[in-house]
Amino acid sequence: MKKTALILLASIIALLSSCKFGPYQFAFTEENVEDRSRTITRLQGPYLPSGTNGLSTYSFLIVTDMHIGAGHYKHNHNGFFIWFQTMMNCPDPTKRPQFIINLGDIADSGRLSEFKDYYIWSEKVRDIARNSIDGIQDFKIYSVVGNHDLYNNGRNYFLNYTYPHIYSYCFDFANNSSTQGFEFYFLDSGNGTLGRYQLEDLQSKMKKSSKPKIILSHYPVYAGGILVVTLQDTLECAKILTIGAENNVKLMLEGHAHRHYTYNYRRMYEEVTPSYASNNAVNLITVDETLGTCVTDIKYF
Repeated sequence: MKKTALILLASIIALLSSCKFGPYQFAFTEENVEDRSRTITRLQGPYLPSGTNGLSTYSFLIVTDMHIGAGHYKHNHNGFFIWFQTMMNCPDPTKRPQFIINLGDIADSGRLSEFKDYYIWSEKVRDIARNSIDGIQDFKIYSVVGNHDLYNNGRNYFLNYTYPHIYSYCFDFANNSSTQGFEFYFLDSGNGTLGRYQLEDLQSKMKKSSKPKIILSHYPVYAGGILVVTLQDTLECAKILTIGAENNVKLMLEGHAHRHYTYNYRRMYEEVTPSYASNNAVNLITVDETLGTCVTDIKYF
């Protein structure tokens, strides 16, 4: 009986700490989003994307759930590099990614070696961008934190080895300076919640601008109704959706679930990108700054 109880307890802990389930904080209580991300830092100047084509229609790339260091995944990095090089030299300039956003779970267990391997991956990506048709010399790879990135006190490694070395941030970006562009909000949901302070700051900052907006987070808000993979506080989810509906959020992009989920709220659209590690998938987002619209396109490599 005692052996059975221990096996059951071990199974529950493994389940809750899995990437595909929300309450990771029960096993890792030392990490607290209220300590990491009380405010959303607004980035400017050299922190902004440095694409060179100046088109009002452009693309960026979503990568998520790489789980570097996980032995049970056969990471197809070479396949991605070949695909990415092809896209960076695409005859259609609107489809060449001008920057990448990584939606978290970069590392599988928050180890230093995993983040070092990610840095090597990032350098290869930047090298491809430098040698592409657009010749982007300072190609940006933005990141948001996932639950696995925080395992084993990995928070400092995340800050040191990912860009822009901060958990929660936002920026205004117009690829074509004659348009109003979009606002991008990168949120810290690494504990399966945004926390009170970050949520309040999100609302406060969004209310100050009527520009179209994009929200980026590791944990989904709704994921097409698959609630076991979403933020766990339903009131918090409702608040995020209300903030989005009232402040011209066009698109919410998320990871964590490893599978493809979508939901159309009419005013805005939510999409969960499949995992880089388990699905060999990324998401090409094409933005039309003139119309204020975004189109998503899941790609496999």
